[in-house]
Amino acid sequence: MEKHILLTVSEGAAASYSLRFVNSFFESFDDTRFTLLYVIPRPMRFGHEGNTEAMSAVSAMKRQQAKQTVENARKWLVDFAGCPANRLETKIITSHKGTVREIIEESRRGLYDCTTIGRKAYSWVEELIEDSVTHGIMWKEIDFPLWICRQPPETPRRNVLLCTDGSAPSLRMADHVGYMLQHQPQHKVTVLHVKDGGSDGPDSEEIFENTRAALAENGITEERTEYKAVTAKSVDKAILSENAAENYIAVALGKRNIKPGKMDTFFPGSLSIRLLRQLESTALWISK
Repeated sequence: MEKHILLTVSEGAAASYSLRFVNSFFESFDDTRFTLLYVIPRPMRFGHEGNTEAMSAVSAMKRQQAKQTVENARKWLVDFAGCPANRLETKIITSHKGTVREIIEESRRGLYDCTTIGRKAYSWVEELIEDSVTHGIMWKEIDFPLWICRQPPETPRRNVLLCTDGSAPSLRMADHVGYMLQHQPQHKVTVLHVKDGGSDGPDSEEIFENTRAALAENGITEERTEYKAVTAKSVDKAILSENAAENYIAVALGKRNIKPGKMDTFFPGSLSIRLLRQLESTALWISK
């Protein structure tokens, strides 16, 4: 079945990360097509109140900039990544609700298999002042898979680390990983269960069996899978340690919708947010 991916594009170096990830991840585009989405930010009216001519000129300039950015991205995917032109569509939206809401609504409306976003590295101080689209989307109750792409390493990577705890979001992510990798045999899947030493939850073998079934339904054979169970006090540190040892191209996990509290800006309680802030050259895949 053909995959359809929403690629968000904009100005800046981080905007290219999703394009470069796609180029690195896919060996073949035979069963994949892409829609390149540019969201023109809401116009700032300060200083132009009542001046419709000035507002029109600004809007025209922004739309021309958007067209050029989208065309540059499309050309790069065709000329450099080798994606057939007939597998690329472009879409430009003038935001009326904010960039985050526009991306979420387009993701739902288009029924894409996933949405990709490029994200640069931030210090914790920058996180406090940066109006991050990525953070804005992650804190929403998204019901579609999201790929957050970081600056790619110099050496291409392979394989996906699928983190699971047996929950429904984890199994949905297992299904997503299997579906996206079914015709990309260059990638294998490592299934990781981090056990809490004092927990009485389901054992690893039970979790692995359910995950194995989800992968098998998408044609991922046993030869392409590996299963690891570790006991650790910190789940995110265990995941980061495994990723550092094997250099995966992506870390995938299910996301439980948790509303952020006042202290989450400083000490995030969400595992996906903690991983987002610490992964450097590895993409983060999350799904509800």
